[in-house]
Amino acid sequence: MILWAFHLVYKSGRDHPNKAAMLWSLGCPVMAFFGAGVLGLMHSFPSINFYTHGTQLTAAHGHLAFYGAYVMLNLAFLLTPYRLYGDCSLSTRF
Repeated sequence: MILWAFHLVYKSGRDHPNKAAMLWSLGCPVMAFFGAGVLGLMHSFPSINFYTHGTQLTAAHGHLAFYGAYVMLNLAFLLTPYRLYGDCSLSTRF
């Protein structure tokens, strides 16, 4: 997923009008890979889980997987229309 996301950005020429949303979108698969992929895979092995279950590594796995899968994607979605309305203040729109 990480390689595919970076390949698509490279293939498109990396010329996106909203660079902040694009970077949050690229960071999403990276953080999800480390949080859910690497740390989650380590928890699936009984020999590692015996020593790490209930420690900071368990909390880091859950929080990093959540941040990569949901938070970064929502930040990218929220920053997408900012390019259109970024120059207007709230007082002029309402």
